[in-house]
Amino acid sequence: MTNKFLVTIVSLSTLLIGQSVWAVNKLQNVVQSPQPNSSVTQTSSVMGLTTESAGIKVGETFEVDLYIQPSQGNKIQALDTLINFNKDSLEISQITPLLDSQTAEYPQSKFDNNSGKAWISTILPQNTISEKTTIARLAFTALKPGSTEINFDFQKNKTTDSNVVLENKTTDSLDSVQGLTLDIQP
Repeated sequence: MTNKFLVTIVSLSTLLIGQSVWAVNKLQNVVQSPQPNSSVTQTSSVMGLTTESAGIKVGETFEVDLYIQPSQGNKIQALDTLINFNKDSLEISQITPLLDSQTAEYPQSKFDNNSGKAWISTILPQNTISEKTTIARLAFTALKPGSTEINFDFQKNKTTDSNVVLENKTTDSLDSVQGLTLDIQP
């Protein structure tokens, strides 16, 4: 009975030590691996608008660039952009695609000044975007003075609004958008 008791104690001790080592290793892996809510996630991308125009006056035409910036290590294969603007303050006269037409397709590049919307879709069947890249340039005309915004129709993980698809993926990987606020002078 003493040998059986001793074997049982040794077996239980080995099991407890094994479980403890496993638990410590598991905790170390959790602490070392990136957290899903960290500021840099591997599948996030930012879509934004920029302009170099300052002191925009009523009647002036100015340009706004649409850019995409994938997170480090990611490659964008396609994107859809839905842009909203105040139709009483601004109107679009032209959208100019800026990616090489040999490597990019723009199945949709249109605007509707009556609704204050623009749509731009880009597909890269043989290439990808792996760094900050300007996708298109929009020519706007200021119609009335005051503060106005140009922004995106965007909801994270939704594919019927502004979205980005990474190479070999099928889900929306757009994490955030950056619109513009303009102060139009009389």
